[in-house]
Amino acid sequence: MILRHPMVVTLAIRKWAKRQSLTSLLSHWFACHELMLLDARRLGSVQVVYYEALRDDPERVLAEIASFLNLPGQLDASAFDVRYDKRYREMWASMNRGLRGPYARYIVRRFDDQARDFGYSMADLDSLEENALKISMG
Repeated sequence: MILRHPMVVTLAIRKWAKRQSLTSLLSHWFACHELMLLDARRLGSVQVVYYEALRDDPERVLAEIASFLNLPGQLDASAFDVRYDKRYREMWASMNRGLRGPYARYIVRRFDDQARDFGYSMADLDSLEENALKISMG
């Protein structure tokens, strides 16, 4: 399973869901990912990959994926492109500073506890706790 920060995903898909509020899109992200966790519990083996870890250290993360899948050799990390991720992070930072600051702070208050369950912070998009997500198999 690949996870990506809920705010970054929300800002990325907003161009296709212009009539949806950020809070609506974030609520949808959390509902979908809670279902994903329920599904994951039924699988025999699951590896969680954080997009941010892949972005920051693609060689390490791809080596972990290859090991998990019992693949021989290394996976090629040379084509990994992080430009789009940066744009959404800058967009969120701008919202926090600008006229939408009160709305951004409301979003942080409303969703931060849920985000932390997945290893993320709504206040700090660069904060990641890779071991926060617990999946109990059964």
